[in-house]
Amino acid sequence: ILEDTAKRPPKPPFASHGHVIWTTFTLSKGSSYTGYVKRDSSGPTQIRHGMGTFSHFNSFRKYFGAWWDDKKHGRGNEIRHDGKATFVGEFRHGLKHGRGTIKYHQTGHVDKGIWKYDKKMKTIMRGNKFVLFDT
Repeated sequence: ILEDTAKRPPKPPFASHGHVIWTTFTLSKGSSYTGYVKRDSSGPTQIRHGMGTFSHFNSFRKYFGAWWDDKKHGRGNEIRHDGKATFVGEFRHGLKHGRGTIKYHQTGHVDKGIWKYDKKMKTIMRGNKFVLFDT
């Protein structure tokens, strides 16, 4: 599991020309983001782009990982809104997409699988038992 730390991760390779900056800002209703952003070409809007942490204002929901054009994209950790489970895996265009693992905190149950556009398509392991396939 990736850990959220105050230490700044290295700049992504596409930031070599100063287009991406490290910042902290508050979104509407008190949600916050700390990480790399780029400026929107149409104005002063900051777009999450690179490694960063998003925290929702009135729930346990939190995401730490890669962003691309303001969407979760790449590897990341997402804590569910109720705080009962964590997904660690791959995202694409803001959705779970690729290999990932969900760990349920109260029971310790682990569910590993392959997701496609936020829907689990295949189960690799459930609990401590390997599964050949599950749709």
